[in-house]
Order: sequence, then C-alpha cells, then structure tokens
Amino acid sequence: MEFAVTAVVLIYSLYRGWQNPIFLFVLIVFLNAFEYWLRLRVPFFFEHRAVLDIFFVLLLCLSLARHALPDLKQHLRLNDVEIALALVIAYSWLSFTWSSGTEIIQQLSPGFVKYTLINQVIYLFMLPMAFRASLGKHGFERDFTLIGLSVLPLIALTTDWHDRGATLLFNVLDPETGQVIVFDNPLNIAFFSSVMICFAACYMRNSLRSILTLGVVMALAFYLLIETQTRGSLFAVMICLPLIWLFLYPTFRTRHLLVVGPLLLLPLAALVPNLGTITASILEVAGFSESYLLRLGADAMEHAMANRMNFISNVGEAWSASPGAILFGLGTAASFTYANTYIHNVILEVLFEQGIVIFMLFAFVVVRTLAAIAAMLDIDGLTNDDKRLAIFFSAQYVVLLIVSMKEGALYNSFNLIMVTLFCLILAEHLKRKYALRDVAKLGP
Repeated sequence: MEFAVTAVVLIYSLYRGWQNPIFLFVLIVFLNAFEYWLRLRVPFFFEHRAVLDIFFVLLLCLSLARHALPDLKQHLRLNDVEIALALVIAYSWLSFTWSSGTEIIQQLSPGFVKYTLINQVIYLFMLPMAFRASLGKHGFERDFTLIGLSVLPLIALTTDWHDRGATLLFNVLDPETGQVIVFDNPLNIAFFSSVMICFAACYMRNSLRSILTLGVVMALAFYLLIETQTRGSLFAVMICLPLIWLFLYPTFRTRHLLVVGPLLLLPLAALVPNLGTITASILEVAGFSESYLLRLGADAMEHAMANRMNFISNVGEAWSASPGAILFGLGTAASFTYANTYIHNVILEVLFEQGIVIFMLFAFVVVRTLAAIAAMLDIDGLTNDDKRLAIFFSAQYVVLLIVSMKEGALYNSFNLIMVTLFCLILAEHLKRKYALRDVAKLGP
C-alpha cells in the first residue's frame, strides 16, 4: 500500500510541478512529513532516506527550466531582503570557520555542512525563483485540499508511533532494546500541520461543502500538530487564527489595527500566559492521555522556559565578555560549546554567534518583512483570491517568526527563510499590480 501511495504522490507531483512551479512549495510543505510516515512503515525508505529528496530537487530543476529559464534575467533580480539574507547566510559560513562549536556539531551531525548548504541554496534561491515564476497563477487551493484529505489523514492516523514504543511522534523506540530507531525533527511535521491549518482558515468559504471539507482538514491538522507536541507551533497557530479571521473580513485593513489592536491587547495579555493550561484542559476533555497534559502543564512549561533562559544566559555571558565576539560573533554553532545545545532562539542566536553587525542586518530583514506584510494587507480593493493569498503567506510568516523565538537555529530555519522571501516577492507583485490598476482607473 505504501509504495502505491508513494507512486501516486510522485506522479501527481510530476504533473503539477511541470504545470505550475507554485506546486514545489506545496510539495516541500508535506514532503518531510510524508517521508517520516514512510520511514516508519517501510524499511526501504528508512534505509534510503534521500530517495524522495532527490526526486524533489530534480523536479524543482525541471520546473525552473520550464518556467523560469525563458525569462531568467527577470527572475534573478533580487530584492533588498534577498540580498540581506544572502549576506547573513554567507557570513554565518565564514564565522563557522572560527567557531568553537564546529567540531561538536560535525560530530553530532556528520552531514551537517552538505545538508545545510544544499538546503540553503534550495530555500534561499531556487524556491523563491520558482515562486516568482508562478506569480499570477497561484492555483494551489485544489492541491492543498487534496493533500489535506489524503496525505494528512495517512500521517495523522496511520503512523502508529504509539505502537512503536514512542512517547513523542518524532521519537520511535525499539520495543526490545529501548533504543531510538527513528528520530526526526518535529518542526517539519509541525510546519506541515500549521500550514494546513492556515490554509483551511484562509480558504474556507461560505458554502456547506467548503466548511465541511476544510473543517475536516483543519481538525486533522490540529490533531497532528498536537501529536508532535511542539508547543511553540501550537501556540503560534492559536494566536494567529483570530488575526486570520479578522483580516478575512472584507473591509478590514492593516490601518484598522490601530483601533482594534489596543482592544485586543488586554485579552491577549491574559490569554497568552495561560495558553498551556487552557489547551491542556481542552485536551483532557477530548480524551488525550496524561503525557500530553503534562507537557502543557505549568511545571513543564516553567522547566522548559528555565532551560532556555539558562542556554541564553550561558552563551550571552561568553558573547558579552569578548569585544571581538560582540562585533563579529562567537561563530556559527558556538552555542554548543557554552550551552551544550543551540539556544532555541534564532534572533538571539544571530546576535551571539554572528555579532552585532550581522544582527542588525537580520533585524532589518525581520522589520522589512513585517512592514511589507502590513502594506500588502492594507491595499484597498484586493480581490478575494489575492487577499486570501496574502493572508495565507503572512500568517505562515508570523507563525514561523513566533516559533523562531522558542525553537530552531539560523542554519536550519529553512522554512522561515523561504516564507520570508515569498512574502516580500508577493508584496512587491501585489503593489505593482494594484498601482497599475489605479493608474488605469485614472484614464489617459
């Protein structure tokens, strides 16, 4: 059955990737989660982990050759954020040469350099190029709906990680030896779940068919997200959903946040610190086991926060003690030397490991992206399709930005890099499109 499903996925992906390069984004969203499902169920995919990754890269190259190559000069025009991000990434490799954590991370992950470099090229250059080539034809509503009703249920309902001795979805044990036999990054599966939730929220229409279909997709995606037990992604999505629905209101624009924002601050200030307790109560009523409730409990949350503050403190002390480190950084992955792990906060990690100059460049990227999103969602007269598209990618960026303050490191924040550039490219496209519309309205 698994090989048959894989064959269908590959054939459909080949067809849609050839037809429209935006499908490469759809594919990368669910591919890592799909691979995890296959590795648990089929020894071949556990032993040959790179098979689907190679297929994706080949399909991406094929799609770019067809859609981007004919107008390559236009697609190679980088915006200011793309240049800034490229400089940040390039410097992170330079600082890796003097980092005290270089040997540690290479021992922990022997393929670190190759894996990271390949993915940075894909997410920083190739996928944004494919996104540019698909501007004006972002027809992925059918694709995500189809995935939400096929691949999503497979991963959420048939992975059987509990029967494999797992306490967490991404940590499967051998029942006889108790040793970890599969350990995957839960953030990739959480990203898949969060994108599906954002998609269902953004594209649910006022029809019974749409409400039922995308309601099922959202429920399954929430279930899978809960199963990953990635608290940051879960809370980030819960915070973003009300904003999605607010912006979907036909006349709502960014400027209206000046009025609505202060009214939301008080309930948000009361809600956010208690999200764990509220979520645990809901899951208890829904019948989830004690392990889920404990992970969301106050003790577990306080312990996790204390650990993260300790990581930040240890690395921060080493950084502040050296004028050279303050300017030029401790070096990529140096956190492992001082905290025995990454510090679980991408923004502070950039400051400590890359120095204050590169941190300012990275801060520019964040502020510039948020400003572009705000301007995009403030455009008057956005069509229904354009507005849903803008909200969809903006919500993903906000979710990933929130998660980056709790999980991840710069060198593996591939999804954040990709969605950052997508938001900028889309904002520029819509700005030009509606500026031309306004000029046309004025007439000769």
